[in-house]
Amino acid sequence: MNQVSITLRTLAEYLKKGFTFRLQRLRNVEPNRILEAILSFPIAPAAWWEMNWNLTAYHHQVKEESSRPMVFEKDILTYSVQLINNFLLPNDWSIGIDGRYRSSYLVGDQRVFDYPALNLGVRKNFSSGGSLSFTVQDVTNTAGKRRWEYHQPELGVKTFGLNNFSERQVRVTWNILFGNQKLLGKRQRKTGSEELKNRM
Repeated sequence: MNQVSITLRTLAEYLKKGFTFRLQRLRNVEPNRILEAILSFPIAPAAWWEMNWNLTAYHHQVKEESSRPMVFEKDILTYSVQLINNFLLPNDWSIGIDGRYRSSYLVGDQRVFDYPALNLGVRKNFSSGGSLSFTVQDVTNTAGKRRWEYHQPELGVKTFGLNNFSERQVRVTWNILFGNQKLLGKRQRKTGSEELKNRM
């Protein structure tokens, strides 16, 4: 498998805004090719509103003839959008909303359709450094729901199905800081998940 990856960054880290572009091409010994482009960037429409966009588009080409009476050949252009919103409210409250959508894509010889998904969260930060959050993951109960189909008209074959592994979750999280609250840099420390969210 050969992979070419190109990443470009602006002076985003200094400005606390980022722009990333990646071009990726995958190839293996089988006739299965993927050409992918990913664009990620933050936007701040207002001082109280932070947005992170993740846009992906890729072309997938499959050709299989080893175990079939006739050659199976398919190509598809897939795109996906993920948007993360964070609304900063007075008194250290914040609301987070994120959603994703992906068009149909190939898994082997099957064409798969994912359903859109949405997450919601509310958080309160305290002056002591702790926080209380309430989150609903998969509000629409569709994150694990997908339709699939296999179609080869040359052989008169068409199969389809629907899988649903969705599981809506409600979480309440209370974070408390223990130990010496006067340690230098205590308030500037960020968790790995927070850093990752800002980079995504």
